[in-house]
Amino acid sequence: MFFVPSLNKLNLRTNPHLRLIAGQHRFYNLREILTPAREHHFGVGAINCRRLEIATAVLNTAFKLRAPVIIEIAESESEYCAITPKELADHVLKKTNELTAKYDYYVPICLHLDHLKNNFNLIDQAIMAGFSSVAADQSHYPLEKNIEMTQKVVKKCHPLGVSVEGEIGEIQSAAAGKEKNLDANLNRYLPTVPEVVKFVSKTKIDAFAGFFGNLHGEYLETPIIAWQRIIDIASAIDIPVVMHGGSYLHTEDFDELEVFRHAIKCGCHKFNYSTKLSDIFKAYLPAALLQEMENSVAEPRNWRKALGPFKEKIDRLDPEKLKNAEKAIENHLELMMTNAWLSKDKLRCYKS
Repeated sequence: MFFVPSLNKLNLRTNPHLRLIAGQHRFYNLREILTPAREHHFGVGAINCRRLEIATAVLNTAFKLRAPVIIEIAESESEYCAITPKELADHVLKKTNELTAKYDYYVPICLHLDHLKNNFNLIDQAIMAGFSSVAADQSHYPLEKNIEMTQKVVKKCHPLGVSVEGEIGEIQSAAAGKEKNLDANLNRYLPTVPEVVKFVSKTKIDAFAGFFGNLHGEYLETPIIAWQRIIDIASAIDIPVVMHGGSYLHTEDFDELEVFRHAIKCGCHKFNYSTKLSDIFKAYLPAALLQEMENSVAEPRNWRKALGPFKEKIDRLDPEKLKNAEKAIENHLELMMTNAWLSKDKLRCYKS
């Protein structure tokens, strides 16, 4: 059973977050926010928010640039961010109403539960809080089991107006991500076009994510991206394609900004982005606290994400430092929205 009984009685008109806000506007679901991106050839940044300051920076930048945005929280991020779906939804709704009043317009915003693998109770929490989209990441299962599990999520979410992102290929696979000869063995891990067509057809998902190379997170080897496979898959299905990762993405052929622009040309329109924003935030933390954070995490790379366990200590810091961190994140996101995802001034592509 995926959902608590009370969720089946959810009335979207009385939900405090999904009901109409700012006049005639509400949170967009994933299909609604990505369809114009696909039609008009731009991308939408999907930001995992490990602190509420990051969510604030995302919203400030989106409104300033008149850009659509996806704000996320992930099951896998729970140990790093210590933000519940309700806390994030409440914060986003409050800030959105403030910014709508300030600018006298509303930008498309999607609230997305990312990388759901095991804790399906999070779907209950997210939808009851007002999230408009979930990622049913069942890619750790064989294809038929993946289809079965994803179908169950779609069956529950779609009647509520909530979109579902599905996935084939374990993006964080150690073998795929760290393998030294990935270039020669890449095809062993890539989803095939027939697999994806079958998956999309049977599940009725709203966006497709797949393993397209070792671009997710930070890797010892130069990132390798299967551009042609992305093109083939995007051409074969009628829903948007998602590129996970990219916070530290460089190749010999493309710099970081060009990678995203090229991905848009190949058919990707949702880009998950988070680790670099945590790094920017941490640049404003005291050295002693950073050392304590690094010493607390067994996996060296994960300490960079671990903002949640130190929430209380960070909360007690000089508010001006946190405001400066927020502003630095805004400056970086302005660069990404303008020159990487090409989402600046795309409010015009959405119906008012």
